[in-house]
Amino acid sequence: MNRRIFIWVLLLAASDSFAQEFTSYGNITNDDYNYFSCPFDPDADAVYLVKEAHSMYNDQNNLITYHHVRLKILKDKGIGMADVSIPYYSKNDFEFIDDIEGFVYNTEKDHSRKTIKLDRKTVFNTKRNAYYSEIRIPFPSVRAGSIIEYKYRSVQKSYFALEDWSFQDEIPVIKSRYFLAILPNTEFQYRVQKHPDYEIDIKQNTQNGTIEFAMQNIPALVDEPFIDARKDYLQQVLFQLAQYDMGGGNMKKYLNSWEEVSRELSNEEQFGRQLDKNLAGTEEIIKTWKAISDQTDRLKSVHKFVSNSMGWNGFYGKYTADGVKSAWIKKSGSIADINLILVNLLRQAGLKADPMLISERDHGRVNTSYPYLEQFNGVYAVVDIDGQRYYLDACDRVTPVTLTPYSVLNTTAYVVNRKSGGIITISDNMNIYRDSIFVKSAIGKDNVITGHAKTSSTDYARVRRLEQFRRDETKYSDKYFKPYGETLTMYDFKTVNDTTESGALEHEFNFSLPAVVTGDYLFAPVNLFSGLKTNPFSSAKRFSDINYGFRQHIYLSVEYDLPAGYSIDAAPKSIRMVTQDRSIDISRKISQPVKEKFICTFEIVWNKSHFPSEEYPNVKEFYKRMFDVLNEQIVLKKIANP
Repeated sequence: MNRRIFIWVLLLAASDSFAQEFTSYGNITNDDYNYFSCPFDPDADAVYLVKEAHSMYNDQNNLITYHHVRLKILKDKGIGMADVSIPYYSKNDFEFIDDIEGFVYNTEKDHSRKTIKLDRKTVFNTKRNAYYSEIRIPFPSVRAGSIIEYKYRSVQKSYFALEDWSFQDEIPVIKSRYFLAILPNTEFQYRVQKHPDYEIDIKQNTQNGTIEFAMQNIPALVDEPFIDARKDYLQQVLFQLAQYDMGGGNMKKYLNSWEEVSRELSNEEQFGRQLDKNLAGTEEIIKTWKAISDQTDRLKSVHKFVSNSMGWNGFYGKYTADGVKSAWIKKSGSIADINLILVNLLRQAGLKADPMLISERDHGRVNTSYPYLEQFNGVYAVVDIDGQRYYLDACDRVTPVTLTPYSVLNTTAYVVNRKSGGIITISDNMNIYRDSIFVKSAIGKDNVITGHAKTSSTDYARVRRLEQFRRDETKYSDKYFKPYGETLTMYDFKTVNDTTESGALEHEFNFSLPAVVTGDYLFAPVNLFSGLKTNPFSSAKRFSDINYGFRQHIYLSVEYDLPAGYSIDAAPKSIRMVTQDRSIDISRKISQPVKEKFICTFEIVWNKSHFPSEEYPNVKEFYKRMFDVLNEQIVLKKIANP
């Protein structure tokens, strides 16, 4: 649902003209006190009874928003919701929060009701970073059954900082309402994003220039395995300024087409004008690059130089803060600073390079019908060599230039070039996530499985594993190896190619794992170190698509030397299962070359990387069967009087 709001009538430019009291504030009902569980989200630990806001303006065109929140703590696990955080954009005093007021309503053991007023002295303001601060409100005496209510005001310097409104949250919402007074002589577009099962009530008053949105009974949006961006599945309304009358018939339009995006960005001082800067001390190395005849090798050299020279400060964004020259001198910058430097040097090295606006997987989808710059969260470089496109992020020191960064796989981007640019879809149909695992083991007289394992990871498996391995080796081990048994012991751990730019990432280690023994029976697992220990798709329903980003291939070979005094009572059989559309294929092959040896191999192939939510029932059913196959064990029985 996409609509435009036209307000051309000169309206009273004062916030009091539209100021509405939150009529329900402070009026706690018996229904609120007696609300003990959420009927449409029964597992919820807390629930928003009311979540609403009124946005308006004053004669300085400030955006003024009044917020009102009432939430109920249903279980002890929900008490953390009482530690309220309100983030705001504090750089250059752009925004401030005031008029904070709040209460806690409790029911005592004698069934009396007690109201506790928030002590303003306990509210504190902290600085998150150079751009954002937050108000922290620790509500007192909160327990299961407490009702927490608060309100506050946000004032932003510009009305054009109007933000989207989300009806859905991490806990269920009973009533959500957003009231907006439109600034006179402006044209806004709004887009409602919602699931067909949920209704929205929209009331627009063209006479006084207001619009109101309301939804009810919205379940929590929970994190689901292999979800890309939560906000893509939020029930919300999104706003975009289309044009503004600056007076005298002078209309200011705001990027109504993608062609305008290219023109605007190409002329923008903090974007396009940064692409022809001479960076200090690069003259000689540019000559060296130009002497490299193979363009792909030249590309690798430039990318490596920028990646090693610059340090990412953790900030995203589409524009440079102080220009690429300043960032180059500091050897530090945002994703825009660093990748605009990369484009700059790639061009000077004689390569066809352009900046590319990106929305990373966890940032959200781009709606190509609307040229909203706010849909993008950063800048990458794109290079064309003999018809082959390379997507580059110099902040990423793990992904080789020949591999598309995982962060933008299955996303939409915008190449900024007035002649040859435009919207593109980024995917990788050549490279896959490839893991190979080889295990040789034996079961000793003490019923302990001991063995040697080797893993080999290439392409996206190498990148994903290496990122985590470099970040924290202990957590890496806990994720990939320890799930196969709390009593698993690993030793003599060795790694190959963790510091090189190419080659498979390899691990080798020895291990011991006590076998499960019940009476005369011993159970030995054949699914070891595959990365597929627990089924991620056991939920009855799913809201989001399954987006792996890449296709996958996992090969596992497990070889057992069987113990003397035991015989095989039951063992996995060779089997192959394939989904109807052939998107997932698993095969298990069993061999026993000699009586004392048992070999099991698995090969699992994912032929596509993205599964729409509509396909979840089929994926869920196949995964259940697949994990039954993976987790079937060898059953050995002790031989009587061997």
